[in-house]
Amino acid sequence: MGWPSDYVVPKPLQTVELEGGCALKWHNHKVTLICWSYYYNYWLFVVERSAIPDPPTDGALPQFKRFGKITTASWTAGNTVYIVAAIGDEQLVRSLL
Repeated sequence: MGWPSDYVVPKPLQTVELEGGCALKWHNHKVTLICWSYYYNYWLFVVERSAIPDPPTDGALPQFKRFGKITTASWTAGNTVYIVAAIGDEQLVRSLL
């Protein structure tokens, strides 16, 4: 089976210039990674729900966490977990959703 490919990019990120992406394995789970321009430092990780212990509740509002200079927002839609990460604060990440 392939990497997650049936996902929706948040609307504000649909107009930002893409830098690239890749398919990678994390803890033996397939992850799709999309990177936006180096100037912006935004990333979207897409993974099957089963890969994340205690994933966000399907349909719930995004959960925000800060890790040093990086802030993340994570949410679940169906069988897919999304994680947006950016160098910046929660207000910046909220603007990307």
